[in-house]
Amino acid sequence: MNFRTEIKDLHSAWKIQHQDTLTLIGSCFAENIGNKLTMSKFTALTNPFGILFNPLSVSRCIKDIVNNKMLVYSDLEYNNDEWFAYSHHSKFNHSNADLCLEQINNNTLHCRSILLQSQYLILTFGSAYAYRHKQKNIIVGNCHKTDNKLFERIFLSVDDITEHTLSALTALRNINPNIKIIFTISPIRYIKYQLTENTLSKAHLLCAIESIRSQIDNTEYFPSFEIMMDDLRDYRFYNSDMIHPSDIAIEYIWQKFCECYFSSSTMNIIQKANDLYLSRHHIIKSNSKTEIQKFAQSQLQKLQQLQSLCPFMDITEEQTYFESLIQ
Repeated sequence: MNFRTEIKDLHSAWKIQHQDTLTLIGSCFAENIGNKLTMSKFTALTNPFGILFNPLSVSRCIKDIVNNKMLVYSDLEYNNDEWFAYSHHSKFNHSNADLCLEQINNNTLHCRSILLQSQYLILTFGSAYAYRHKQKNIIVGNCHKTDNKLFERIFLSVDDITEHTLSALTALRNINPNIKIIFTISPIRYIKYQLTENTLSKAHLLCAIESIRSQIDNTEYFPSFEIMMDDLRDYRFYNSDMIHPSDIAIEYIWQKFCECYFSSSTMNIIQKANDLYLSRHHIIKSNSKTEIQKFAQSQLQKLQQLQSLCPFMDITEEQTYFESLIQ
């Protein structure tokens, strides 16, 4: 007897390899997958403007990077002793306006170079609800804990999401015509207001993605939302807030992603890379210099084996760390 609906046979014709470059933009679920890719030694740029939940802010991020948009002082706001931009996450905030602008604009230049050479773009839409700054008449990516009265909460239509996303992807394809796009919807439940609103929101995102994919080629949809809601259909797979997927759920969805987009040879490299990642962050309790050096030597050997499989892989950080243990 089966007591769950397991989503099986997720196999894409696209096979992501370690020599590929990936860009991920969207909700904090994009961060989860991006972290997994980084741990596995892929070249992955995750959320260049920080976490973004609504599709219009995601589209603006893509366009700003493509157009190499440099912010100026008038684009900044000041609140709680910090300068910030509504288009960017609070990690870009700074007490000095010049430094705030500098890090935002330098980041845009850096991200454009990566997006130009990316083989894959993974877009994770979180919510069809967004916040519009009343006075500026802009959709913000982050409210930065400013006065709630400055904003109007709006529900994005399927047409709005489709139009803005298509415009951004068309601009992207002008500078990177061969980039492949993987859409997914965040499994995170946005239930601050009502459960019905969350359902309506996800429905709008799904319909918009379907509309976008019917109008642009080289796109796929990965069912992370469906895996969480139907395959893992149980509250034990959520964190205690009953909103965010648990570590086990994230790992399960990641394994489904691996099954879909990685070959067996790539999975072999991922396993070796993950083992080295754990060793790199392993807390060494032994005080024996001999034992520590022996451990470091064994990890350096594994690094060399990994390098032989992927000559293009950058292992400088790990190599420097294990060599420092020997010294």
